[in-house]
Order: sequence, then C-alpha cells, then structure tokens
Amino acid sequence: MLDFRLRVFHTVAKLLNFTKAAGVLNVTQPAVTKHIKELEQEYKVTLFDRQPNALALTEAGQLLYRHAINIMEQYELLDFDMNAIHNKLIGDLHLGASTTIAQYVLGPVLASFHQRYPDVQVHLANENSNHIIQLLLQKDIDMGLIEGKTNNNSVQYTRYIEDELVLVCNAKNPLYKKQDAPLVDITTLPFVMREGDSGTYEILEEHLKKAGINIARLKVKMHLASTEGIKQFVEHSDHFAFMSIYAVANELNRGALRVVNVKGLDMYRHFHIVQRQGQPLPIADSFIKFINNYNKK
Repeated sequence: MLDFRLRVFHTVAKLLNFTKAAGVLNVTQPAVTKHIKELEQEYKVTLFDRQPNALALTEAGQLLYRHAINIMEQYELLDFDMNAIHNKLIGDLHLGASTTIAQYVLGPVLASFHQRYPDVQVHLANENSNHIIQLLLQKDIDMGLIEGKTNNNSVQYTRYIEDELVLVCNAKNPLYKKQDAPLVDITTLPFVMREGDSGTYEILEEHLKKAGINIARLKVKMHLASTEGIKQFVEHSDHFAFMSIYAVANELNRGALRVVNVKGLDMYRHFHIVQRQGQPLPIADSFIKFINNYNKK
C-alpha cells in the first residue's frame, strides 16, 4: 500500500548511499535512481546534493525526509493493527542496544522472541549508550536498551534488569591470590580498560568517586576497543579489569577468570529500556512486554 518510491527515498536519505539502499531494498541501483528521479520530477525539486564522494539532502530533501519518517511510522502502525485482527505479530522492529547488552544479554532473548513471533524482522544496532539515544531521537530505531541513564526529557526510561560490575583477573593470577581485596589495593594493580565513553567506564568512575578514589589513580596499562578483547587480554596476562557480570559469565563458569571482591565497592546498576516520549509503536510495546516476562522466568 505504501508508495514504494517513498520507501526508496526514506532508505536513501537514511543511509545517504544509493548502493547501500539498493542492497537493503533488494533492488538494483538503477532502480533506486529511477524512483528518486520520479519523485524529483513529481515535486519539481532536487532532493539530493550529489557530489563525487558524498551525498547530502537538500532543503527540499530534508523536508520530505521529515514527512517520510512520520508516514513510515504510521504505515507500520496500520500494518500492525491490520495483522492484529488475526492475532498475528508481523512487521519490522528496529532495536538498538549498547555493547554489553547486545553481546551478552540479548542473544537468548531474541532467539526466544523469534520462536514466538517468527514473522517479526528484528534489526539490531549495536552502539554505545549515547549513540543509542541519538538513534532513538532521530527515529532510526523504535526503542533501545542501554547501560546507565542520562538526563534527557525527550526519552522515557524504564528499568530492565540489574547488572553488577566486578573486578576480574586470570584464575591463576600470581599478583593477587586472595579472593578479597581492600579498596586501597586496586590503585596498585595493573588494569586494562575500555575507552572513556563506554557505559562501564562511566559507572566505574562514578562509584570510585563515591569511594574517594579518582579513577585517574588506577594504573591503566592498556585501553582496548572491545569487551571481548579485554577478556582475552586478562585471561592471558596478570592484568585486571572491571567488567559486567554478564560479560564474564562463561569465563567464570569454565574457570578461566575469577572475581576479586573489593571491600567497600559494590557496583550495581540497572540496564534501561529507552523509548521516545509519547505513544510507543505497538510492535515495540509487544517486545518490551515479552522481554520483561522473559526475565521473570
């Protein structure tokens, strides 16, 4: 029912790339170009500023894109309501999740959701928490799951599940064989950490500050870009890392890593479901109900 030309325009405007849009839409690039030209001829405007190595929306293109976002959203709502007559959940769910949640929490949940609702196509964006918020406000995703919580009145936050940050090291680490550590000891240990804009880093900085320790006092010997990289490094070195208990569950179970309990430093946090303020899309609302029930099992 939706004018396919508008869907093509929306996809190109979102990706700012004709080739990538053709791949997403499963059509040829000439077909994409044809649909865009037809829209430009119909409205007698230029929608894209075409440069040799870049593509940008013109003022007319930005106006059409704003309307296209709203029309696509209404079409998804119509599609959902019509299929609901037959008690079916059909459509696309654009989901965003921060790194720890995407890699270590969502896998089993999404598998169960797909088994229950096989006609829902889930598109998952894996970014840091701040970027997830941006994607949400730009309407590039329908909802998100993030670590921590920011102050943004345009976003609705709902607690999802509790997480704990723990200090881990190689199970046979020769530098620290005790199971418990005084708080002051952590300033003497060699650390490996994620980059400074990760949700884990922000929570760690906050809790250390409350305990009277500036995070700059930690002896950070290396910064790595991924949680998986940190785990591998810690497992094969005498370094330490603060990590989500979800991220290291497998390594703890197989005895590759162990937790060192830091006295006076209990770091709990909540993962949050984030949505735009206002009425949520029904398919996103259905997913939220599903994941909340899933974690009650």
